[in-house]
Amino acid sequence: MGKKTQKIANAFWESRDSGLVILSANWPNTTTLPPLLLGPKEQPFAKVERLSPEECGRYCRYYRRKNSWVFTLRSSRYPQLLDRKVRVFLGADFNQWGKAVGQSRWELKPVGDAAETVYELRVPLKLIPSGKAFAFKFVTDHEVWLDVPDSAPNRMERDGVSNFLFQPQQTGNHIFRFHTPVGYEPIGNEKIIWRSADEQEVHELPHTQFLTAAKTDLELGALVEGDQTTFRLFAPRATSVKVSYGKLADGSDAQLYSMGCLDGCTWSLVVDRNLDGYYYSYRVGGLSVEGTSHFDPNFAVLDPYAKACLGRRGPGIVVAPERMPKVSAPFTPPSWHDLVILEGHVRDLAAHAPIELTAQERSGYAGLRKW
Repeated sequence: MGKKTQKIANAFWESRDSGLVILSANWPNTTTLPPLLLGPKEQPFAKVERLSPEECGRYCRYYRRKNSWVFTLRSSRYPQLLDRKVRVFLGADFNQWGKAVGQSRWELKPVGDAAETVYELRVPLKLIPSGKAFAFKFVTDHEVWLDVPDSAPNRMERDGVSNFLFQPQQTGNHIFRFHTPVGYEPIGNEKIIWRSADEQEVHELPHTQFLTAAKTDLELGALVEGDQTTFRLFAPRATSVKVSYGKLADGSDAQLYSMGCLDGCTWSLVVDRNLDGYYYSYRVGGLSVEGTSHFDPNFAVLDPYAKACLGRRGPGIVVAPERMPKVSAPFTPPSWHDLVILEGHVRDLAAHAPIELTAQERSGYAGLRKW
C-alpha cells in the first residue's frame, strides 16, 4: 500500500457523467495523466483531459501566462458589471485591498465589446510576492466587493470574510476533467482515488449538484382531507423513511410506520384516519458519507413542512385545514424583477418606527408587527 498524500485539493461533478479534479499543485508531465480512478471500486475513467490555463482561470480566477499572472472574471457572474461604465479592480493582501481602487495597474479590463464578457488583468511576476500564497478579491470603483461563490475551488474564509486563495504552485496546469465509464450511474458514494506505485489518496466526490436539481411538485407535510391523513417528506438521498405519530406530546403512545418512495425523492404514507391534533416526527435512514451526510434512523426529525410544532426540535403537529385561519385579503407579492429587498435589524427598525409604541414593543418583533 502506498503512502498517503495530499495530491487532490478539490473535486466535484459538472454533470451526471463528468466532473473536475483540482490538484494541489501543477501536474508537470505533458505526456502522461495523473493516476486517477473512480472510487470506491477503483474503476478507470472513460477519459481524463487537462484543462487549458484559461479554463483553469475560469474556476480559480487566476492563471500564469508567460511572465505574468492573469487575474480574470466573467461579467455574467456579476450583474453590476453588465454596465460597462463600472470599473473593477484587484484587491489583495499585497496591494492593501481597497487602496487598489482607482489605480490603473490593478484594474481589470474587458476583453470584448459584448455586455457579457471576460475581464482580465495581467500582473508582472515582479509585482506578486514570490512563492507566497495570499488572499484576493475583486472590487468595483464604487467600492462594492464582488462575492466569492461557494463553488469556487479556491474559496477561503478569514475572519468571517470569503476570499479567493492564490497558490503559486497552481499556475493553470492543475485542473483535469474526468468522464465516467459509459453507462455509469452515480449513486452518491463516489470518490476520486489517486493511486500510483508508492502513493495513494482518496477524496470524496460530493453529490451536491444532483441534490440541488432534485425536486417534486407534490404537496409536502401532514395533509388532512376528510377522514384521511397523508404524510409526505422530500428526502432524495434517503434509503428508508418512517413516520411516528401519536396523541401524546411525549411520544409514549407513538408507533412507527414505514413510508414508501413515490418518485425517487418523495416518501409518502396514507392513513385512513383524521389525525388532526396528533404529534408526529420522521426517522430517516440512508448511506452516511463522511462530510456530506449524517443519517441516523433513530433520530427524530421534525417535518420542515409541519404546519405547527411543539418546539424547535419537534414534534410536528397535524393540523386540519379547517383549523387554519382564513386570510380575507391574501397578499400577492410583486413580480421578482419588481422587488426591492432591504435588510435591517429588527430592534433598529422598531426603535425608529414612526408610530406610538411602548419601550418593550420598540425592543423586538411586537413593535415591528404593530408598525
